[in-house]
Amino acid sequence: MKMSKNKILGLVTCISLLASMSHSEDLVITSFDKDGTLEWSSDYTNGSYQIQWASNLDGEWHTNFPYSNIQNTNEIMSVQVPRFFRVVWKEGYSIEGIVYYSTSVLTNETVRLDPWSDGASPEQSTITDLSGKFRFDGVKNGEYVIWTTSHDGFNGVGRFINVDDSNLTQDLRAYKRVSYLSPVRDSVITTNVVTFTWETVAEASLHTFWLRTGNDDNYGSKFLTIPDLGTNAYQASLTLTNGLYSWGVDLYDSEGNKVAFGNDFDFVYSIEQ
Repeated sequence: MKMSKNKILGLVTCISLLASMSHSEDLVITSFDKDGTLEWSSDYTNGSYQIQWASNLDGEWHTNFPYSNIQNTNEIMSVQVPRFFRVVWKEGYSIEGIVYYSTSVLTNETVRLDPWSDGASPEQSTITDLSGKFRFDGVKNGEYVIWTTSHDGFNGVGRFINVDDSNLTQDLRAYKRVSYLSPVRDSVITTNVVTFTWETVAEASLHTFWLRTGNDDNYGSKFLTIPDLGTNAYQASLTLTNGLYSWGVDLYDSEGNKVAFGNDFDFVYSIEQ
């Protein structure tokens, strides 16, 4: 593998150099010249480096250089200045978030992180805490899918994310499944007036009913949307062209949060013309 070289402008020219305390066999500081250029080499390709400094080898390693706006105390002034530098390989980044449902959070919820691109970290899983929070550490750069599973009346929900040299926050909002009552899937509707009914969930206050063209082989766009229904039924007077259609609903709580949805339910519309 071709060795990569990275340069950073140093603050002082009279210093001592140390190799990274982790992976020191793979990360080598090669020079720090009189112009203040620090140079090192390594085999790493997915992640980032961090320059750290210390005033003495037994002291704390720092990552910032806070030497501006130093206040005058009218006493003897003193600061710690960099004398030693080291380069540290950062193993990866963190992904954290909260799993919400309606106006609350979901605790003890399994959250999974799956790689979607070459070179990404292996799949991981974790559990939300009592605040609905989750966290993944040591995640390499790359594309991922972060998702929850379907269980206990909940649909699984997922998001595509991209880790690119920084930590990431990605919240998830869970939804329950809606069960449809009538008409049943793949029904043949032969009348203009049809009553669509479905089950509701406790958190739902408003229902949105919709129709669209096509079926699961080729769904089209929604051409009829009826929002803010206060009940789990809608009587439609249809004037459609004979063909394939589907229907569905989305449910919302009193604050407008989506709490449940149903997948497309196909039907055939066939009226004698």
